[in-house]
Amino acid sequence: MNGILSLLGKPVLDLKSASIIGHVKKVYFDETCKSVRCFSVSCEDAEMTLDFDKAVKIADSIVIEDAVSLKHIEDADITQLKGNMIGMSVYCQTGAYKGDIKDIIISSAGKVIRIEASSESFAPSQITGIGNILLKKPTPRLPSKPKQTRVMPMPDEDLPVYIVNTPPTVALSNDAKEPVFSQGAFNALLGEADDPLYEEDPHNPTRIICDYEFLLGRTLGADLTTYTGELLAVKGSEVTATTVEMARRAGKLVELTLNSIKK
Repeated sequence: MNGILSLLGKPVLDLKSASIIGHVKKVYFDETCKSVRCFSVSCEDAEMTLDFDKAVKIADSIVIEDAVSLKHIEDADITQLKGNMIGMSVYCQTGAYKGDIKDIIISSAGKVIRIEASSESFAPSQITGIGNILLKKPTPRLPSKPKQTRVMPMPDEDLPVYIVNTPPTVALSNDAKEPVFSQGAFNALLGEADDPLYEEDPHNPTRIICDYEFLLGRTLGADLTTYTGELLAVKGSEVTATTVEMARRAGKLVELTLNSIKK
């Protein structure tokens, strides 16, 4: 990056003749002051112009291939270009004075990066007029809407909740003080489950009852309870389709099979 002030007075080096053929007198910008178009070069007997893209290198000197790259200033169309911007006053549309231009910083490709005034710097995209520099009105920022977050209602007192990693997606206990949920039931309570109750495929109740049809009519040889001790069926009761379904939901089908007795 270079400041325009550092370019003024730089020698112009002709590679072909290996000689200094002039010095930079002025820098010209396009109409919007977004890029450098050319330099005005003061030579021994005339004032010439050098297009920015004709410069091979910009370092301690501005290097060109040969003097053919230069063009007499009377043959160059610079009427629409902006020069002598150093010292221009900068105002905003409210009339506030922002200072005078002290320097203009450009990239190696000639693009204007920022314009430095005495009180602050600004981008070329902020310019709305060039005579004295006039800045655009700043765009007012609308207050951002707060993100809506899902808030879980808080209970009057802290109570323990137990989550059991079992297949059924139903509550295993409805004790108000210490509820016990399967993982699926807890997810459903939070609204995060894919299905509101439980997954029907591939283990839907009809399929399960058909697979365990051989149990129907048998007698329970022991009480059937959930993992939390809730009674599902008492010892001596007949195994029905309802018993099979309750055992399926509680993950107790194997236990039901082992504890059922043929009549």
